[in-house]
Amino acid sequence: MAKKEPRLSVNHCIMCDDVRREVTHKLILIGVYTGGIQVQEFPARLNLACWLDVTAKGTGKVPIQFRFLRQPDGQEFPLAEGDIEIVNAEDFTNFTVAPAAAQMDAPGTLQLQMKQHDEDWETIGEISVNRLNTAQAQG
Repeated sequence: MAKKEPRLSVNHCIMCDDVRREVTHKLILIGVYTGGIQVQEFPARLNLACWLDVTAKGTGKVPIQFRFLRQPDGQEFPLAEGDIEIVNAEDFTNFTVAPAAAQMDAPGTLQLQMKQHDEDWETIGEISVNRLNTAQAQG
C-alpha cells in the first residue's frame, strides 16, 4: 500500500503588515486588513505578510511554494519556496508567509496562492485593493 504524501490544508488566511513572535511564543499580527486595502494612489507598492491557520495531514516533507497573483492582469509575485517538514501533524497548526512586496498599478485584487508537491496552484486568500475615497477619509 502506497503511503499518502503529507499535505497542508488552509483553514484561514489573515493578511497583515507583519507577524512577530513574542518571547513567550505568542504571535502578534500587526496591521491586520479587514475587508480590503485602500491606497492613496496607484501605482502602490504593498508589503504583506500572511498568517495561515492550517491542518496538517500525514508526516514528512511537503514541497511548497507561495505567490501573490495580481488580478485582473495575472502578474505573479513569487513569495517563498522550499520544503516544510511535518513531524507531528497535531502540533503543526499555523504557518507564516513572511512580508513580501507586490505592486498594484490599478484597482484590483491580490490572491495568495499555494502549490504543494506538483499540484496546481490553489488560491488560499484574497484581498481587494482600491483607491482611498478622499471624501470619506475627510468626513
